[in-house]
Amino acid sequence: MAFNSKNSEINQDLTVKIEKISIVDINKWLIVVKTLSELISLAIQSPLKGYPQQFWEKITQIEKNLNETSTWSLEEKIKKIHIKKSH
Repeated sequence: MAFNSKNSEINQDLTVKIEKISIVDINKWLIVVKTLSELISLAIQSPLKGYPQQFWEKITQIEKNLNETSTWSLEEKIKKIHIKKSH
C-alpha cells in the first residue's frame, strides 16, 4: 500500500500502480540500470580517453535492450519456465 506524503491516507492510484508491477518489469529496469551504471563508471574512469565513443555505444545498448524487452510479458516468461521444466 502507498500512502500520501503525510502518511494519513492511502494513495489509491499509486497503490494500484505498485500492485501492477511484475518481476518482468523489475527485470527490465535492472537491465537498463546496469547499463547506466556502466556508463557512469566509464565517465569516472576515463572521461577524456574514448569516452564519447563508449558513451554512444552504451546509449545504443540501452536502446537495444529497451527494444528487446518491450515485448516481454509475465505470461511469456512463465511459459518459457514451464517449457524448460518439461525438458
